[in-house]
Amino acid sequence: MSIETDHDGEEANPTFIPPMDATTPIQPQSTTPMTQQDHEIDKLIDDLTKLDDEEDKVPINMLKRK
Repeated sequence: MSIETDHDGEEANPTFIPPMDATTPIQPQSTTPMTQQDHEIDKLIDDLTKLDDEEDKVPINMLKRK
């Protein structure tokens, strides 16, 4: 790499041109109402979480063997 100098012997700085922004904007999350499938998924997650919280009430056949 060589640095060019102007006629007075001082370094001539190249002009910096910032790159063009090629990013695309992110659309906001949808505000559409939940579907029936979403409700079913949420219910399953709630049921599983509830089961974890009530560990002492889990039937013996559902416990993991070591």
